[in-house]
Amino acid sequence: MKDAQAPEIKTTTRWLKSWNVPTMAADHSGHGMSGMVDAEGLNKLKAHQGTEAARLFMEQMTGHHEGAVEMAKEEIDGGKNPEADQLARDIVTAREAEIAEMKQLLAAL
Repeated sequence: MKDAQAPEIKTTTRWLKSWNVPTMAADHSGHGMSGMVDAEGLNKLKAHQGTEAARLFMEQMTGHHEGAVEMAKEEIDGGKNPEADQLARDIVTAREAEIAEMKQLLAAL
């Protein structure tokens, strides 16, 4: 997931800088994306090991990906930049595939 998302992050960061919009890299708080894991969720994850940690991670990551799909669909529905629209479509495709894979992994735990 990290390798797949790195080019997306690089592209969106470049766009934001060129548009003089602050990037989330400076501050992840308060941007309103559903599925973000808060400090309590991270602490819960840190408190577990093995299968339970894997389960919590995949549940949290699934929710995070669902939030990304929601945001991407908002861009598709209301965006004006063709490149951003295409990236949003690519994100929906990739995240939905990753969500399906994580759900399969969760079912196997």
